Amino acid sequence: MNKFRHLLQLLLDTFGRLSPADKERYIERFSITIAVGAACVASSFFYWFLPPLIRVLVVPVFIGCAWWAGAKLIAPAVADRALACPPRFPLLIKLTPFHIAILLSMGLAAYGFFYWTFPSPERLLIPPLILSAGCAGWFLNRLR
Repeated sequence: MNKFRHLLQLLLDTFGRLSPADKERYIERFSITIAVGAACVASSFFYWFLPPLIRVLVVPVFIGCAWWAGAKLIAPAVADRALACPPRFPLLIKLTPFHIAILLSMGLAAYGFFYWTFPSPERLLIPPLILSAGCAGWFLNRLR
């Protein structure tokens, strides 16, 4: 945990030393990456139910819309918030039993949904996917 704390402090210090233009550029890139990734994951839920011709047309439009939303909607909102007040990171994390219960219930619900959605060879990827999504959600929640 100490190494993670040092890495987080290094990232905060490095981001704090950037110029405002560089901060906006990195925030925009990160927002586009998250939006396109979320669009790819969301499209995987209904992609296989579409006819092949529709698949060819829908995927580029869906990813293009996610790119536009990440650049024009999400990035300015995040940049305004990030540049207005510097983030505060509590170095000690306290999880209450309520938080643990919520995390477990969300993980079990996601596991059940993905187990039903994915074919059997890809089912081995479900636990790492849920863990990485949970860790990313926790980290993004700490950025607020």
